[in-house]
Amino acid sequence: MEQHLSHGHRINHTLKARLKRFTELYVEELENEGDLRILVSDYLKGLNPHRNIISGIISFYLAVRKEAHSHLVDGTGHRPHYSLRTLCRALKYVAANPCCSVQRSLYEGFCLSFLTQLDRSSHPVVQKLVCQHILMENTKCLKQSIPSPSDRPCVDVEGYWVSQGEMEPALDPSYILTASVKLNLRDLSRVVSAGTHPVLIQGETSVGKTSLIHWLAAATGNQCVRINNHEHTDIQEYIGCYSSDSRGKLVFKEGVLIDAMRKGYWIILDELNLAPTDVLEALNRLLDDNRELFVAETQEVIKAHPRFLLFATQNPPGLYGGRKVLSRAFRNRFVELHFDELPSAELETILHQRCSLPPSYCSKLVKVMQDLQSLRRGSTVFAGKHGFITLRDLFRWADRYRLQEQTDASQDWLQYLANDGFMLLAGRVRKPEEEAIILSTLQKHFKRTVNPESLFSQKQVTAQFSESNINYHILILDQLILSQYINSLSIPPATQTICSIKLQLKNKNAALPECLWFFR
Repeated sequence: MEQHLSHGHRINHTLKARLKRFTELYVEELENEGDLRILVSDYLKGLNPHRNIISGIISFYLAVRKEAHSHLVDGTGHRPHYSLRTLCRALKYVAANPCCSVQRSLYEGFCLSFLTQLDRSSHPVVQKLVCQHILMENTKCLKQSIPSPSDRPCVDVEGYWVSQGEMEPALDPSYILTASVKLNLRDLSRVVSAGTHPVLIQGETSVGKTSLIHWLAAATGNQCVRINNHEHTDIQEYIGCYSSDSRGKLVFKEGVLIDAMRKGYWIILDELNLAPTDVLEALNRLLDDNRELFVAETQEVIKAHPRFLLFATQNPPGLYGGRKVLSRAFRNRFVELHFDELPSAELETILHQRCSLPPSYCSKLVKVMQDLQSLRRGSTVFAGKHGFITLRDLFRWADRYRLQEQTDASQDWLQYLANDGFMLLAGRVRKPEEEAIILSTLQKHFKRTVNPESLFSQKQVTAQFSESNINYHILILDQLILSQYINSLSIPPATQTICSIKLQLKNKNAALPECLWFFR
């Protein structure tokens, strides 16, 4: 029986007693060169590789494991873990020779398996080891493009061929591909082009984890569905459950995951480290190479469609409330990618192109965010440097400018942005001193005085609700309603009032429960 030590805290006393009846064997990591040679030779026997290539792979594996214990850093700031699964994943890629060149397939396969989980600063170290031990400094193959597969229609994305879905490929013109986003897209495309590996993307909130997957799916014509995990996510949402049909007959209604597996969709498991343990355990079989799922309710084994791909995203555990640390054994089933925070210059570019915000205003918004994050004060909403503002807040702030009618030439837009920034950020902090920090930071960068009392006066509120900026206020109300709804299982009176105002703005005559439809 294989026992993962990282799961030990979940074994109850009864199970411990039963384990004593087994003869336990501990299997060490494979590091013997003779054993590794047998393994590598068996995986690559179809390519009939030269002995030097096999020796190079073995020396690389031993060298990169040594570097992992001393110098390499993964995206979370920890030492990466390379196991036999990591090596076998690379060898399986090479054995298929998707690049129609053994040298190029070796480079891509070992970069896919050993490089993607690392911090950008560690990439050159591993790339150098690959070129030194495996390619033997012969890097000419890297200058050649990868040929298109002949057995299926594909779309070229950053030099990699991704299988095309049933839909027509479409590029979202509003999605801004900056230099950092392109690097992330290249890493993601390399993994997706392999066709079968589950992908785990980790990064801070709003760095573009989910949006990049959606963009790539649309660009390649693949249908993409999503499950938002939380601590109360039920396995039935994934697998399905029995329910009555229109005739009252009890039938099994398949969940989102099984539907995606049958139809060859891409599925995103958002915030995976928020999901309960039983959900994670149910995924184990699907994450294996056989890509199948057993449904206990119907006693059926579901085989994944060839185009089916599974993606998972997570925020770093510890920095965000409720996130658990996924076990090493579970994470090792994924190809891990880490998305770093976007540089300030790229943030300004995105704000300018996406929200039509003048560059000088973009710079001020980003500087406010950087100052607030550097304070790293405590907050009951977010942890660490995100206690005051996140990237999502930054985009909401800029969107308010975009949706505001800009017909008045005499409008003081710096004052307008400072006021909106205060309303957006100060409304969620709990302490007066935190509100004072936000106020002083805004006034420092915008050189305008923000008067909280006048912002919420009856005269100001009445003046704001006009026909000319109705879309702007609907956006604001969406955010207010959603904030109230998240923090309460019932509908508080304040939210009822907001819903009523929004219905009037939209000229809708609907009952109160129906108005919640607007932000679902």
